[in-house]
Amino acid sequence: MKEVAHYLGNTPAVCRASYIDPRVIDRFEAGVTIAPVVQRLAGLADIEQPDMQLAIEAAVVDLLGGASERTIERTAQRVVSELTAA
Repeated sequence: MKEVAHYLGNTPAVCRASYIDPRVIDRFEAGVTIAPVVQRLAGLADIEQPDMQLAIEAAVVDLLGGASERTIERTAQRVVSELTAA
């Protein structure tokens, strides 16, 4: 929350209430994040590239849908494979 608040120029409380989907917080508290996906993608290419951002977005959609970390990682791998094959 502090890092998001810093980037948005708000307090952690405002970010939690207004900017961060409550499902992200719930999943984080349950120990499920997209951190493994981000780490894996960072090893492949510059994480700032649009293609990598699409894979991260797919992982977040899975996260919000309640997917397991394994499913989240598989989705990101599939997106990266599709992007690199094109």
